[in-house]
Amino acid sequence: MDALTMWHFLGGLAVFIFALSQFEDALNHLAGRPFKKFLEKQTASKIKAIGGGLIITALLQSSSVVNLTVLSFVGAGILSVKQAFHVVMGANLGSTLSSWFIALLGFKLNLEYITYPILGLSLLGFLIPRNRIAKKILSLTFGFSLIFIGIEWMKSSAVIVVNYFDFNTIKQLSPYLFIPIGFILTALVQSSSAMMAIVLTALYAGSFEFMHAAGLIIGSELGTTIKVIISGYTGKTDKKRLAYGNFYFNSYTLLISSVLLYPLTHWITIKLQVSDPLIALVLFQSGINLVAIISFYPFSNRFVDWLQLSIKTNDNEVVTKYLHKVNPEESDGAMSMLQKELNYFLNETIILHRKTFDLETEERQLSLFDSIRGTNKATYEEHYDRLKLLHGELMKFCIEATSHTDDQDYASRVIDAIDIAKNILRAAKNIKDIRHNIIELKTSSNDYLYREYQLLQDSEDLFTASIEKNFKTDPAGSTKEEETNKSRYDHMVQRALNLLHQGHISEIEVSSLLNIYREVYSAHKALLNAANEFKPA
Repeated sequence: MDALTMWHFLGGLAVFIFALSQFEDALNHLAGRPFKKFLEKQTASKIKAIGGGLIITALLQSSSVVNLTVLSFVGAGILSVKQAFHVVMGANLGSTLSSWFIALLGFKLNLEYITYPILGLSLLGFLIPRNRIAKKILSLTFGFSLIFIGIEWMKSSAVIVVNYFDFNTIKQLSPYLFIPIGFILTALVQSSSAMMAIVLTALYAGSFEFMHAAGLIIGSELGTTIKVIISGYTGKTDKKRLAYGNFYFNSYTLLISSVLLYPLTHWITIKLQVSDPLIALVLFQSGINLVAIISFYPFSNRFVDWLQLSIKTNDNEVVTKYLHKVNPEESDGAMSMLQKELNYFLNETIILHRKTFDLETEERQLSLFDSIRGTNKATYEEHYDRLKLLHGELMKFCIEATSHTDDQDYASRVIDAIDIAKNILRAAKNIKDIRHNIIELKTSSNDYLYREYQLLQDSEDLFTASIEKNFKTDPAGSTKEEETNKSRYDHMVQRALNLLHQGHISEIEVSSLLNIYREVYSAHKALLNAANEFKPA
């Protein structure tokens, strides 16, 4: 056997995995909102949630897409851990449909006469301008054709490998030794469909027997959970609970499959008299997942309750710094805490501004703004997302406070706080929206543009220092700063127009520069409005 044969097999595997990703991505985009709305509605009961996971995974041909989507729903609070876990249970069974698809079509029919024309027409279609839906359909047909081309490459090269090597030694090994191999291989390729294609190819070529293939498939059940574990670990506690729940359930599937390995394979081959090893293998895969779901079903609610008790909520998820310590109905203490929370909100927004311009922020960030991945400070994106969360908690507190009080003065000050928080968040959004423009400005090879970045940096340094002082000690003093802010903006605009007139920057560059100035000015104005509305306790 020459090296080309091995590369032919690996190339086929690479094409197959790439095709799966294309196919999954196209289906996911075509499903779009209906897919997500279906998942939201199909979780009223355990049976419906399991059925919803099964149906969606069968349609999308990817348990990973469904599991990761469900994980994001849990993170967003759309689904509870209990609802999501039952969807994941159903997804495990739904993913086996792709195995039937591959076994019945990929190995029973010669589809080259169909797949190559589909591939060619799809590629030609990409050259012609089409709308978004048409492009996704072309991506779907492109991925579909490549799936079977990849399988065909693996089939032809696998037969050569079998004819060259003596696999008798492998055939004498216990099927249980193949379980960890299946886990490792699936963890590496991160696709149960790709793993199934590899095993079916080896089984089709006669590399090993049905029992050994079954061992590999048992191991693959757990290997697919690694991607979900990684995604769930960097997020809210509920996401972590779901990720570990998926891992534990698949571990249970692995355990029960190992126990049933010989009885179930005997039942399939002897009792059902399934002589085709490919069909027997996909029947075994569907069978172990079905048995796992049925046997685990009575205990699933208690299992999720155990997950919620054993995996404690991270302190990092307490969004507010002060408001969670007080009842919004208690006007005396609540107003003081609300003002402190607004100060905290402002401080973290100022830090975001300073981060945008690479200015020193000092070590003022507290637990909320620590990175969810550890003790390091939050990334820029994490910081902004948590500002939005904090704003949401402020709004929730204010609504509860005004709904349960007869103290008109307290209600009025709470309403003012809503406006202050709204202005602070607007300032954060204004500056976040132009971050990419500022990065372009900072890295520009044009000396005049880089000089504008330096001037903006100096201006932001002065402004953030003054606004923090005004907000905390002298809100009335922000009136003078408003005049300075407007004057500074007019001066920057005039400077940019002069650079264009002198030919130092292009029309596109001046447009980008003016957009940056406008958003910075709007952000400063929003913060000054917040300072004007603030009333110290």
